[in-house]
Amino acid sequence: MGRIGAGEALTLLFGLGLPLVHLTIGVALVVVGRRAMRSSRRFGAGAFYAAVGALLAMLLALLATALELAQVFGSVAGAAAASRASVLAEGIAGAMRWITLGVVGSLALYAVSGVLLVLARRRLP
Repeated sequence: MGRIGAGEALTLLFGLGLPLVHLTIGVALVVVGRRAMRSSRRFGAGAFYAAVGALLAMLLALLATALELAQVFGSVAGAAAASRASVLAEGIAGAMRWITLGVVGSLALYAVSGVLLVLARRRLP
């Protein structure tokens, strides 16, 4: 095997590394939120449910993206040779909208979860 180039390294980073980091952060927030919820802290349940919602949003976005890409490749196979490139480009752009919505939604829910965890750790009167 030869050495990988910069393009392949970036593809691995964005294709595998970032989703794994994203899911790891989500699982960590779920675990910490669950502990805060069990210790009957005031905001612990909200932190837990926000982190679970973020994980679900990301997983649903990944599923929608995969389904959209499967549909796109099916339509490319049946398209005329002259229009295959445009059909493929439009389909991939549509599929990327799903993953973008999932990332934005899950990051917003992670932020909410983090704020609620900070509030749960404070000693409120």
